[in-house]
Amino acid sequence: MKAERAKIAKENRSAGEVEAKRIIAEADHEKSRIESDAAGQAERIKADAEASRTYAAAFGQDPRFYQFLRTLRAYDKFLDDKTTIFLPADTDALRMLHFDKQPSQVGPSPPAPRELSTGADLLQNKKREEEVR
Repeated sequence: MKAERAKIAKENRSAGEVEAKRIIAEADHEKSRIESDAAGQAERIKADAEASRTYAAAFGQDPRFYQFLRTLRAYDKFLDDKTTIFLPADTDALRMLHFDKQPSQVGPSPPAPRELSTGADLLQNKKREEEVR
């Protein structure tokens, strides 16, 4: 009877040791995975922080350009090739494309702003050029 109980106890200890090793192996694997994910996330955060510093330095030099770029990115997100959008002529984005002179500009002045021409104006100009030839 003692021998039988000793045998059962030995089997139970052996099964417990196997189960303990399995649990430890799973925990070590999970620990490695979590550490790897955390290291990857830390690297992404560092890269994002560096990019943010670079953007802040660049956009700090010309806030109007930053605003223009943000506007274009917003248009890019919600417009597709099948969308037509009509913007008022005094929209900041259009003003920037026309290079209107702003008091904060430094460097050579841009050419004087011109009236927007319509398709009819372009056709009339083309006809005049052909008549001159």
